[in-house]
Amino acid sequence: MAALWRLGKGVSIEEIGEKRYIFIFFHSVDVNRVLDYGPWLFDKNMIALRAIKPRDIPLKVLLDTVELWVHVHNVTYSHDNLGTARRIGNYLGEFVRWDDTQFGGKWESYMRVRVRMNVTKPLKVETILMNGKGEGYWVAFKYEKLPSLCFCCGVIGHVEKYCLLYEKGDQALTRPYSSWL
Repeated sequence: MAALWRLGKGVSIEEIGEKRYIFIFFHSVDVNRVLDYGPWLFDKNMIALRAIKPRDIPLKVLLDTVELWVHVHNVTYSHDNLGTARRIGNYLGEFVRWDDTQFGGKWESYMRVRVRMNVTKPLKVETILMNGKGEGYWVAFKYEKLPSLCFCCGVIGHVEKYCLLYEKGDQALTRPYSSWL
């Protein structure tokens, strides 16, 4: 991981439990870079990172959220603003920030929003926004650096053959998710 992160001052890594590690960075610039540029993947699995506070017990820190960049497609030019980005971000999870340089360029036509999302819940694929005339229109979500995703339940971290919905043998099972996410 240290090589992937391209750290300036380095990191010490200590295993503290099953699938639990503490990363001790030697410079705050490195910490900020790792936290700001994630999510990070290892062997196609997402790594949930959290800054630990002095009173935290590392083995009890919840690792159920990650920050993801989400592309919001089909947004009208009039909705390219912080207010819309914040509403969409909070609909998906918890709004963190938006990339106000992304939308409306010659090559790209989507809004880019950074969202803290609960990885134990299904991803959302679309929603309706209202235009100035009170008419609704659909926008679709596409996620950057998405690791393994179950096409049955939409939860990050496992694939269809390990899904509880799939294992139940439900014949009416639909697959509302696909690789376009």
